[in-house]
Amino acid sequence: DGTLHTEPDAQNEDLKPDSHTPVESQGRIYGIWNDLYELDPAAELKTRNALKDDAFTGYGCLIASTNRLLALTIEGELLLISTEGDAPKIRSRLSLTDDNVQVMSHPAIVGKSLFLRIGSTLSCLQLGQ
Repeated sequence: DGTLHTEPDAQNEDLKPDSHTPVESQGRIYGIWNDLYELDPAAELKTRNALKDDAFTGYGCLIASTNRLLALTIEGELLLISTEGDAPKIRSRLSLTDDNVQVMSHPAIVGKSLFLRIGSTLSCLQLGQ
């Protein structure tokens, strides 16, 4: 009837993202808050898995595809994560900087290129051949 709902349809008390938006892959919701959380939207956002890794202890942002996540951490580490199977799995990781800078901007994908800001520098990383 055009009125807003006053109560959420579902909630999860485990995932408390403070500065990024969770994403969807393989029909599940993923977000970072000290771990990489996998939530099930079909089960009222119940936590299915929590992938523990030091990379997820601070800020991070996620880009999702149908079966993978690309996570960028505050330390400038890029992680490729598979969302196929029973639990998310880190498939590869790459440190993008040796400098002591925080990476807090969300990257952009254009074609097969990833554009991101590391410190005060705009960088481009080729993602495929």
